[in-house]
Amino acid sequence: SGASATAAAAVVGGTTESEMEIFQTAVLSLFRHIHSKDVFEAFYKRDLAKRLLLNKSVSLDAERALVSKLKAECGGGYTAKMEGMFKDVELSRDVMTNYAAHLHGLSDVERAKVGSVEMDVQVLTTGYWPVYPQYPNLTLPPALVAHKQRFETYYAAKYQGRRVSWQHALGNCIVRAKFPKISAPRDLVVSLCQALVLLCFNLDEDEPESDSQGLTILDVMTKSGLDDRGEAERVLQSLSLGSDGTRVLLKLDRDGPPGEAAVASPKKPRKTRRSVSSHDIFKFNKSLWLS
Repeated sequence: SGASATAAAAVVGGTTESEMEIFQTAVLSLFRHIHSKDVFEAFYKRDLAKRLLLNKSVSLDAERALVSKLKAECGGGYTAKMEGMFKDVELSRDVMTNYAAHLHGLSDVERAKVGSVEMDVQVLTTGYWPVYPQYPNLTLPPALVAHKQRFETYYAAKYQGRRVSWQHALGNCIVRAKFPKISAPRDLVVSLCQALVLLCFNLDEDEPESDSQGLTILDVMTKSGLDDRGEAERVLQSLSLGSDGTRVLLKLDRDGPPGEAAVASPKKPRKTRRSVSSHDIFKFNKSLWLS
């Protein structure tokens, strides 16, 4: 049932307003038969939040229309947080417009402090949005730290009394990567945690061994500051075990610490396992070829 309602906002592209109305009305008729409407609300709010934050919604008008129908069906209390999320998105747009004007008015010396990296901030009201995990110890690159501090100073001065708490689990980045077998750099759209893990594999001239020896999950957690083992595993899996053309990292299974004899069949190579052990090695995939 949750998937049906989510689809209502996903298929509006290329449909007329009347077709959209007919489809949403049909979805609402199914919704009336759901007994656990609080469960539906939790799942729908989570997916709506993802679409709004990642700018993946095909039509905000369609999103609002369906929320209005849910409000008429279940009352204002049922959709209050969803409506609050829409307001946050609009207010964040205004905040970033004003912040961009503030940066433009800085001196060249001050603008140089934040570098050429661009950062977009979405200000969310606590209580409207789903609860997300906290990663307070992430090691952000200097360019992001400078932007973060600059925005905190601006926001504290303009909105006195408000406290900013960063939700790194919601962050997304565009990372420009260079691969030896690809002529031009490629932009990788990844989460903030994925970006920080990728930065652990940057090939520095003063660290030639980082490429040859690779990194374990414990190395990655230490370098990135991602101290949640489960999330670190999921990030490494997403970067190394995807479909062909997406494996930015290589995963080498190890059953024991370095120097310990590995058990392998000489006749039949062992398939890479999905689970991540503390001894597995990850390396930058220099042979990656993107079409």
